[in-house]
Amino acid sequence: MSLLDVAYQFGAQQALQRALSGDRVPHAYLFHGPDGVGKELMAMGLAQRLLCANPRDFELPDEKQQHIGVPSLSAGCGKCEDCRAIGAGTHPDLFLIYRQLIREHPDREIRKRKGLDIGVDVIRYFLIEKTMRSSSRGRGKVFLVREADRITAQAQNSMLKTLEEPPAGTFLILLVQSVDRLLPTTLSRCQAVRFSTLPDSFVREKMTQHASNLTEEQREWYARGSDGSIGKALQRAEEGL
Repeated sequence: MSLLDVAYQFGAQQALQRALSGDRVPHAYLFHGPDGVGKELMAMGLAQRLLCANPRDFELPDEKQQHIGVPSLSAGCGKCEDCRAIGAGTHPDLFLIYRQLIREHPDREIRKRKGLDIGVDVIRYFLIEKTMRSSSRGRGKVFLVREADRITAQAQNSMLKTLEEPPAGTFLILLVQSVDRLLPTTLSRCQAVRFSTLPDSFVREKMTQHASNLTEEQREWYARGSDGSIGKALQRAEEGL
């Protein structure tokens, strides 16, 4: 869950460290790259750091120091109540936004919709309205949007003001595979951080560890190479899916 846990995304870790060390964290981040390479893990680690009661600097191994260019990385302590709540998925100031939330909308007619994309009703009720509420724990709020490239154009337009000028202490992290479906106005309001494919050697090692959990479909993805599908197969194996 920590920023330290993400493997082989040195550029992303370096970009976040620069922002954290200078106390200049953007209100809105856009994490883009293949599925299963650590975008959500990095986003959760950043949320932990932003909401932690006692963030600290952790010394990095020599190899990571060389790649990231700094001797230590600022991260959540991992021990306070906030860090534990994030790990358990129960922190009241961390909000996960995804298309299936339409099934939890208070409007019965809206709940009947299929939710193939993230529509304006989900964005308005679960994101925009909640940004206006006070932080429960007093250290701000973090909104993590999965599959943000599936936000409809209407929904993107509705959240432009929130992306540009969210309430104080509010941070948004959008996760996408590709930026192609995002409006230029959305892109211009986010700090983009690129995530790359994982080294084959690392994925093979992890796949071997999780071989017993792999389905036949995942084994086929594994055979195709490291174009992002391999990362998705690894992600599903680690989740036990």
